[in-house]
Amino acid sequence: MNVVKVGVIGIGNMGKSHALQLDKGLIKGAMLSAVCLWSRKANELGKKRI
Repeated sequence: MNVVKVGVIGIGNMGKSHALQLDKGLIKGAMLSAVCLWSRKANELGKKRI
């Protein structure tokens, strides 16, 4: 089976949920490969949330 690499834009309610599911391997055939946040401060918060 091929694996699709997925990037998540934003770590709000939905983005966090999707990123965590991908990171835990709960979505077959998909893997988390990138997370994009809009600012350096948001990036630091995102690192703590995931």
